[in-house]
Amino acid sequence: MKNFSLIVTFVFCAFAEAATSTNVRGDGRKLQEHDHPPLGGYSTVTNFNDDPMTVEAAKFVLSSLQQQDSTNSNSMPYEFFRTTKAKAITTYQIIEVSQQVVAGMNIKLTMLFQDDESNCVGACNVVVYNHFGEMSVTSWNKQISCEEAETRLAEEELAGTESDNTVVVLEDFSNPVHTWTEMNDPVMGGKSTGTFSIQDGLGKFVGEVVDVPFLHAPGFIKGQTSDHKVYPDITSCQALQIIAKSNTEYTGYRISFGKAHAPGGKFFAFGYKANLDVVSTTGDDDFGKVTIPFSQFTDFWDDSTGDPIHTCQEDPRFCPDEMTLKNIKVLEIWGEGVGGFVDLEIQRIQAVGCNDSI
Repeated sequence: MKNFSLIVTFVFCAFAEAATSTNVRGDGRKLQEHDHPPLGGYSTVTNFNDDPMTVEAAKFVLSSLQQQDSTNSNSMPYEFFRTTKAKAITTYQIIEVSQQVVAGMNIKLTMLFQDDESNCVGACNVVVYNHFGEMSVTSWNKQISCEEAETRLAEEELAGTESDNTVVVLEDFSNPVHTWTEMNDPVMGGKSTGTFSIQDGLGKFVGEVVDVPFLHAPGFIKGQTSDHKVYPDITSCQALQIIAKSNTEYTGYRISFGKAHAPGGKFFAFGYKANLDVVSTTGDDDFGKVTIPFSQFTDFWDDSTGDPIHTCQEDPRFCPDEMTLKNIKVLEIWGEGVGGFVDLEIQRIQAVGCNDSI
């Protein structure tokens, strides 16, 4: 009799849990409840905006809401979505994230949703279950007021600034400061062409580098800042870092800054330049961090290929100088000296390893 009671209790609890949990696919269909007993508690994710699994989960939440809205607005889990319409929501901000390892991963997010004018329309807590790439929303939790969400977001951003004082952002394409333009190879007969645009929070550098006919060698294209806004002082920093990915296997990416001209240098070689040799080429949503110590930049480079002639390690006269690092004045992203298709997406360019005492 005791065993029978235990069985009945177990069946009842299992039924109750299945009845109160809803899984929602991106197409709006309900899913069966997953059986994934916890293998541990939730742990906080700190750099969640750089975590591919978190970003993927957040995008899935928005997609799920929009799919529900298009099928049945009365099924929306929060009142503000019923009045605002999820399809009017174009962006989101992630406030807080924690993860729990199960048979897959539970991802608990606190999110703020915005319209196309960056106005808050609502916020909530939600849990996404990632079952080895297949995602479902297992719990639409507490709704949060915009006032509370925006306060928490500001506090998180302030805490992040205080704890990550070794980074100086030069350009963040989710909130760009500078004006960017594109230049094609101006050499007579040059046929390399490209574009540089800012879309969806990314700097997008696209084009093709081809041979200059009479030189029988590849030309260049570049994206560059074209305003006169002052850059922050990075004299205390150790390296330049770009967070980007390439959608092609192009190997001629380079980055430069400043307007210095080396004594005895090539006629058109201005600024300190280095190669971007290890740009991520995954072809998915993963962005790679490429960190280039300032000691790898030189202003003595070949203006026909982009390759260094004399390096900073060889002669400190060709290392970035203090005057340039106080205000670099210009940033440039190149496709140069190598023929092929350019397709680079950039999230952010920043200086790292900085001393916060300046």
